[in-house]
Amino acid sequence: IGNPGYPPPIYEGFETTSSLPNNDWTIYNPNGPGFQVVSSAFHTGLQSVKLDNSQGSNGSIDELISNTIDLSNSAAASLSFKYAFAKRNSGNSDYLQVYASNDCGESWFLRKNIYTSTISTMPNTNANFTPSGSDWKTITIGPNYFTNFLVSNFRFKFKFVNGGGNDFFIDNINLSGSVSIE
Repeated sequence: IGNPGYPPPIYEGFETTSSLPNNDWTIYNPNGPGFQVVSSAFHTGLQSVKLDNSQGSNGSIDELISNTIDLSNSAAASLSFKYAFAKRNSGNSDYLQVYASNDCGESWFLRKNIYTSTISTMPNTNANFTPSGSDWKTITIGPNYFTNFLVSNFRFKFKFVNGGGNDFFIDNINLSGSVSIE
């Protein structure tokens, strides 16, 4: 199934990343435009990852998948990230899901659903937009969501489903693990 991964903490601000996929991230986009590293928008630093969602087709799926991470020595783990997104109009049905795997990506379990009704971080716009400070939203998925995932071959992924909206940006992905002291 693969080697055990790196131990936490894992922090990804995409500052030293030039392109995707790479050693740390895999992309799955059977019919979507794909995630790419950009310097046009970021929460902190000078880069983030952008999904050119405005060029995609309704219903297309794009995934950004982590490399293997070793959580076997962690008593708990939590995941946080920042994202920015605007619908074009209120009829758009885009949504984001976060999944976890405890077998190196053989099977996936939904940990967080960011619904169409709550996904927007800024007002609807038809124009191409570049998010800035207050346009970014922080999502934290707490340790109770990862209780069954404290293994040596943990992975997580972001799954974005196109519903006609604008481009989607993600930055500052942080996976922390707390070590148990016997």
